[in-house]
Amino acid sequence: MVPLTVVGELFYGAGRSSEPLYNQSVIHDLIATAWTPLLPDVTTAVIYGEVRASASKAIASLTASKTNDLWIAALCIQHDLPLLTNDGGFDHIPGLRVLHW
Repeated sequence: MVPLTVVGELFYGAGRSSEPLYNQSVIHDLIATAWTPLLPDVTTAVIYGEVRASASKAIASLTASKTNDLWIAALCIQHDLPLLTNDGGFDHIPGLRVLHW
């Protein structure tokens, strides 16, 4: 499973790449064959609000990218899934299991 927000971030990166059509087709293929998008719901929103409120105490302002990170974290917390990442920014989110690669 892959959080829907991650899919959006991947399409964003593909659109900014030197080969957007090719990279977008790879993402489409992965969704069709290997990934199940994990969709947010009201429970996700509640968890997101809690995570963002606690993060706001430590972070003065959140960029759009960091806000998306909190949605990703909320989905992982909701579904008790670890998050595989190379971004150390996830390490301080309470209740999130982070796996680094």
